[in-house]
Amino acid sequence: MRPLPSATSSLAFPRAPRFPSQRANSMRPGGNIAEEPIVHPGTEKVFFGSWKNVLVSVWQEQGTIFAIDRMLAATSAMPRISEKRSDIYVITEGARLPEAGVRDHFIEVIQAHSNELACCAVVVEGSGFWASALRSFVTGLHWLAPRSFDFRLHGSIDEVIERLPPIHERLSGVHLDRNRFERVLREWTKTGPRM
Repeated sequence: MRPLPSATSSLAFPRAPRFPSQRANSMRPGGNIAEEPIVHPGTEKVFFGSWKNVLVSVWQEQGTIFAIDRMLAATSAMPRISEKRSDIYVITEGARLPEAGVRDHFIEVIQAHSNELACCAVVVEGSGFWASALRSFVTGLHWLAPRSFDFRLHGSIDEVIERLPPIHERLSGVHLDRNRFERVLREWTKTGPRM
């Protein structure tokens, strides 16, 4: 098993293909197409990566329509190994609430793609008024979204590492090795998936 790169390491995760795969044609049950984590293009402070059929996004700044569209491109480029995928959103301390137009766009995206989701885990880091406001925003998004997927708001990455793998496997049929999942998630939440 290849070691995960650190922020100062010369190793890098594979980059997403320049031209996204046609998701319907890329399904390969039992194959190893998605065994290595893939870094997808993001923005300066919003990072996207995928491993197996799990998208990880790390938001270090206020969400924008451009960042949401980059997220959509990342999900389109992910290898399709299952009908369902799980999304993990990590909102770091200090990222501001998105503006109204961005919220509306995000709600449209959730509604249009909810049938592709097995699980959605959102981690809001930090405490105090800021974190409370963001948690309220995320809860509001969930109320507006279809109820076709498992949704959970978390206070830490540890909660996601503990809770997501068995539920993801039950709903998507794809096993996540807990140790590998933990290493990928911790590395990406510490440094953000980097190209």
